[in-house]
Amino acid sequence: MDQYWELLTRSAYANRPDSNDKTSNKTLSLWTPTGDARLVNQSADIILYLFELLDDIQDAICLGLTCKRLLRLGMGHIQSLITAFVAQWAGDRLICVGDYINNGDLPPGVLTEDEALFLEENDITLYQDAQKNFDGIEQARWASLKSDWRFLERLTRIENKQYMAIVSGEDRKSESEWVLCNLTKREYLREGTVAAHRKAGFGEFLLSRICWSSDPSTAMSYEEDIHRGVWAGDRFEITTVNRVRGGLEDWKDVGDEMGKEMKAIWESEFGEEEEEEEEEEEEEESDC
Repeated sequence: MDQYWELLTRSAYANRPDSNDKTSNKTLSLWTPTGDARLVNQSADIILYLFELLDDIQDAICLGLTCKRLLRLGMGHIQSLITAFVAQWAGDRLICVGDYINNGDLPPGVLTEDEALFLEENDITLYQDAQKNFDGIEQARWASLKSDWRFLERLTRIENKQYMAIVSGEDRKSESEWVLCNLTKREYLREGTVAAHRKAGFGEFLLSRICWSSDPSTAMSYEEDIHRGVWAGDRFEITTVNRVRGGLEDWKDVGDEMGKEMKAIWESEFGEEEEEEEEEEEEEESDC
């Protein structure tokens, strides 16, 4: 479920880095400004202001690719543009609603007064509204940035490589650990907890807690109330530990309980044998 990365991830870059920021040097242009390059010799504030005038991702990247300093200073704005284009779910309410849902049986506060009135006036359920008026997940958001051949053919080979590195989301490889944040309940799940379950990602962990239905039937062997997700209707984002809103002091790490839940779900669906095979594979790798 890699699309959850795209839809929920808030960039790891600061929006306005200082002139000494060394973020993402591996993607920087090989050209270094000379004394005659007047633009790049301007103050950091002026260069940042110029970047902030650009609202097109490709325009901003092209300005950054002209030299190391410009890309270093402009990377925060570039990533904010990419995030706005790709991560359309970040900070929004998420719920996987069943087709047997009753409007009077939704999680508290999941609908605004206007939304509840709309469903009542049109005599439809939330499931029917979503089915009629919303599209599926757009899995081609990142891909669309990488397949504009009319634009890409105008770049040099080195510029093309640098552009691809930027739009491919390589800032996910952050020095700080990634976390899935429930902004509503101020709870979080660390990347390390997810990594311990080799066949599940943030998407599976998230989905296991946002399902909601008035009917318990799920076509699953798992016997707990997965249809009454404790996170259903809450707001989420994926970010890094050092960028969690307000710091982690007032947040709760729910990794242990979610890890146990995911293990139980996985074993009920696929059996303990597969879990044991994964543990054996891990032991073999550690012995190498």
